[in-house]
Amino acid sequence: MIMIFRLFVTLILIAFITPQTSIVYYNFVIIYVHSLNLFLYYSQAKLFVISFTWICIFLYLLLNFVATY
Repeated sequence: MIMIFRLFVTLILIAFITPQTSIVYYNFVIIYVHSLNLFLYYSQAKLFVISFTWICIFLYLLLNFVATY
C-alpha cells in the first residue's frame, strides 16, 4: 500500500517541480491553479504552489525513509 502512495506522491512531485525549473519560463501549474478561481491574487496561487511543492518534497523524503525500514 505504501508503494502505491509513494508512486502517487512521486508523480505529483514531478508534475509540480518540472515547471518551476529555470529552463521553463512559463509556469503552467501556477496559471492553472490561479485560473481555478480558488485564489484572488496570482501571488496567493504562487505561494500555494510553492508551499505544496515543498510539502510534497518532505513527504517524499519521509516516505522513502519509512519504506527503507
